[in-house]
Amino acid sequence: MGKVWVWEMYDVNGDGKEELVAGVNFEPLPKGQWFEHYWGEAQHSRASNNCPMPEWEWWNQLPGGVQWKVISDEDISRITFSVACDLPGSDMTVWTNLKDGTYSEIPHIVPNYLSARGMYVCDVRGATRPFTIVGN
Repeated sequence: MGKVWVWEMYDVNGDGKEELVAGVNFEPLPKGQWFEHYWGEAQHSRASNNCPMPEWEWWNQLPGGVQWKVISDEDISRITFSVACDLPGSDMTVWTNLKDGTYSEIPHIVPNYLSARGMYVCDVRGATRPFTIVGN
């Protein structure tokens, strides 16, 4: 199926040292630069930049949902998070209390928000430093 959203670490320089190129912060994003996006004010629960919404045809191919994987050198069993849809005005939390291995059904509301600016990770708990999330 492939990956839905990825916030991850890369070996950018080919030196074997991974660097956080796009990732999830362990707390709400502060005012300032977070990778390619500048936040004009501190965020209340957002812990990542947006990842694009997949096309509706892609969602229809999923066998019922998205499985989430947390990658960190911390104890991943302690890390929980939510995923929200970035909408004009108030955003909408789509999935809550996710953790490594969680399998989430595709909610019926997703087709209504395909024009959203993207999805992002929020309400992170149990992490003390940035980490990676993969949803596929």
